Amino acid sequence: MNKTMKVNKKIIGVQILKKDSTLPEIPKDFFSFEVLSQRAAHKWLKGRQDRKEWKIVPVLENDIEEPTFVKSSEIELYELL
Repeated sequence: MNKTMKVNKKIIGVQILKKDSTLPEIPKDFFSFEVLSQRAAHKWLKGRQDRKEWKIVPVLENDIEEPTFVKSSEIELYELL
């Protein structure tokens, strides 16, 4: 691809990744195909003592082949497990 060519991809959501990991590492509460809303990601991080170890990164369309979307209301289910 030509480096001057601009690629416009839509942000479809976010994922939470470990900050200091050489490979993308997601929390054990999630699967790699799950895409969170911004609100859901912040809600998950809010109650965690280790929240400074994680970062929120954007997910662009076509980054994940068949994404499953997680809403903030579904985060409560993760907290109960």
